[in-house]
Amino acid sequence: MPDKKNTIKGEIEGWGREPNKFRGGRGSLGIKVEGEWHNLIGKLEDLAKIQEKFPKGTLIQFEEEENKRGYLDIVEDSIKKIEKGQAYPEGKSEPSGKKEIDFAVCYKSAVEIQMGILRDPTQKPLTRIEVSREIADQTKQFYLDFQKSKEDLKKEGKW
Repeated sequence: MPDKKNTIKGEIEGWGREPNKFRGGRGSLGIKVEGEWHNLIGKLEDLAKIQEKFPKGTLIQFEEEENKRGYLDIVEDSIKKIEKGQAYPEGKSEPSGKKEIDFAVCYKSAVEIQMGILRDPTQKPLTRIEVSREIADQTKQFYLDFQKSKEDLKKEGKW
């Protein structure tokens, strides 16, 4: 008897390539939501259509329940589209850590660029304050450009 049940809310980040086939025309398909993989069990014909109904970038909610083997499976027919406010209640904009990781990557890129400039003997030497400002400005610009590109890709259904 299942004893563990969860409600999951968030953005679809990806789908498994194709369903794993079971007997009786059923199967399972992986769905990645907010960095975590979940398992959807159902009829193969329904699993084949689900990605069209809920493409990457869609905000969804579903229930998952522990099966006899102790794994969590999505409760059949529990997936539904939701609005951003339902996925990320007030005070929580996106999964914690995601933006910080993006920003850290942008910062690291800006530092690497500045290190290259500092090593280049043809470049004018900069003070420590100038280097710090350059890194801060580049980090900010990289991050803003990355976020804009991400939003553009989401609108096109490519993220």
